[in-house]
Amino acid sequence: MTDNNSSNTHITKLPEVREGLTKRVDACNFTYYLTVNFVGKKPMEIFITIAKEGSAISGFIEALAITISIALQHDTPWETLSGKFANQTFEPRDDKNSSLIHSISEEVNELVDIWETITSATETQEKE
Repeated sequence: MTDNNSSNTHITKLPEVREGLTKRVDACNFTYYLTVNFVGKKPMEIFITIAKEGSAISGFIEALAITISIALQHDTPWETLSGKFANQTFEPRDDKNSSLIHSISEEVNELVDIWETITSATETQEKE
């Protein structure tokens, strides 16, 4: 039996109080709420709640969010994950998004960009 906690991988411990952004998104015939929590400028935790509670898609997306969060906390850059999701094509999809996963990836990218803008503006104001 091996101890999974004895590996040499770095795990970022999240603070009790986290800063983040939440957005409502309508895509691929679903409404979902996406929350991205940050430590510094890095996304470290993602929550996705689909309005259709109890559906198979809802469970799948929740598991995806947990997996993404674990990867981020193990120092996998968001850009690496996003690159893997960018060209996924499967149902459900719509005219704008090749898949629900693609939509989530694009929306996380948007929230990361917004967060970088906010934190950069705050840093600039603090220096002045």
